[in-house]
Order: sequence, then C-alpha cells, then structure tokens
Amino acid sequence: MKPYDWSCKHDIMIRNPDGSLTPMDEPWYQAEKIAPDTWKVFSSGDYSYLLAGNGEAMLIDSGYGAGNIRAYCEDLCGLPVRWIANTHEHFDHTANNGYFDLAFMTAACRERATIPFESFSGVSFPRDYPVRIVQTGSIIPLPGRPLEVFQLPDHAPGSACYLDAKARILFTGDEIWENKPLRSSTPAAYAGYLQTIADRRDEYDVLWGGTGRHEKEVIDKLLTLCREAAAGETGDPYVPLPNTTGHWHEILPDGTLVYDRLRPHSGDGSKGRGPAPDPATLRQLTLDGVTLVFDPGRL
Repeated sequence: MKPYDWSCKHDIMIRNPDGSLTPMDEPWYQAEKIAPDTWKVFSSGDYSYLLAGNGEAMLIDSGYGAGNIRAYCEDLCGLPVRWIANTHEHFDHTANNGYFDLAFMTAACRERATIPFESFSGVSFPRDYPVRIVQTGSIIPLPGRPLEVFQLPDHAPGSACYLDAKARILFTGDEIWENKPLRSSTPAAYAGYLQTIADRRDEYDVLWGGTGRHEKEVIDKLLTLCREAAAGETGDPYVPLPNTTGHWHEILPDGTLVYDRLRPHSGDGSKGRGPAPDPATLRQLTLDGVTLVFDPGRL
C-alpha cells in the first residue's frame, strides 16, 4: 500500500529521543527486541509491539507516525504482517491501522478508532479498513502464538489487554502502570476488571504497554488500592507528578512548531478522548511505589 500523504505536515518538526529534529512527514522508526520473536517498535505516539508467529506476524497498536509501519515491520521480522490488534481507540494507537488487512478491536474501540487528533488535520487516513470485533475470551489466532483477549475499560471505553501465553507477556496498552489515574471506572468496577487478569498471573511474567515495560506485581498492588478506595479509604490529596509525559509543543525562534515523539501533542484530545477530571477533586492511595488516583465522589 502506498504510504499516506503527510506532505501538509512537512514544516512541522518532531523532536527525536536524541534531541535531533525530523520533519513530521518523514518516516522514523526505532525497534528493540524485548523477547524471542517480539519487538517494541517506536515511530510516534505510544509503543507498538511486533509478534512473530509461525509463518506470519502481527502488530499490537500502530502508532501515529508517518510512513508504512507494516512494511517496516515486515522488513524487521522477515514475515508477512497482515493483522493489527488495538489495545484501545485513541489515535496514537490506531492511526496506521489502514496499512493492515484486518484490525482486531473491541466494539467500543471501533466507534472512535478512526477519529484523528487535531494535530493531524489535513492528513487523509483510511476509515473503512476491515475490522473483527473481539471481547473477553476471544482468541486472536496468530499461527503458533494465539492471543487471548481481556477487556479492561477505563483509560478508554474500548480498552483490551492481550495475553501472549507463549511469550509469557501481557500487552496492556495504556491501562496499567505505576501511577494509574482512573478515568471512567469506579474503584470497585476497575477492581473487577483487574481480577480477571490477576487470576491468570501464573501465565505471564511481565507487562508491556504503551509506555513500556511494567512488572506484573503492579496489577496486585492496583487491585489492593482499588479495594481500599471502594471500601471508603480516601487517601491523600492528589499531587501531580512532574509533567514528563503530558501534552507538549515548542515554538522555535523562527516560528517552527515542534512536537515530541514521546509525548502527546498539545491541543489533541477534543476528539476520541473524554474530558480530564478536575485535579482538585482527586485523591490518591499509594502502595510500594504504585499510586491509584481516583475521585472519591465516584465510588
């Protein structure tokens, strides 16, 4: 497939991890092998994950960087990559779905997966690619390496995790990390979702998500904190972490707009994302380096 036309973004720059600048319409990729036949792939947006099975491979999440990520992944693993599975509907995970023959996602994910963020206005993204709906208990039949689906909706209504029992990895998207803010679930509801994957903890050793690697013990710690919050523990006033991953842009002295590959673009979020909660209403509970941020008025 011919790459999407990003030429309208040529004068916008992207700051790379090493500090260099690349035009927004220029393909840029970085890959790291994280397990046998498994790669973390970075273009722009959150991380994607390439899984090689028997005779073919598939990708989890597609990022929102310029260029044909399918072609890059096929060169990287030496296999055809026909399928994409999305952990949720936010555009930094779905923008490049149209390069693939079939996208696996939940029903709620499908409702918003093709809605671009504001910073991508002017770029035409395919909206009619084939989709197969999955839910908790569904199996994605990658040959020799099937993935089991677990719905986990909070960060986004369409969120899902994928259990790769062969590689002993749980792919969690943006739902699980050490500083978890509840967005749409109550603590009790989120505890129920967490329990479904905690019950399978003997089948995976590590979590890989949109922000990178997380230890599986995070799940049990979040589960404990959710139950404490549901039982009435109000915790401490919310103290935001230093803004290391928030929305970001820079204007250079010559007027050039610069975004960062590692952070969401300023101004994005009005489409495909719900409103952020008021920080003044939030509380936090912490256990051994893991923090749950929640609204005690929504229990």
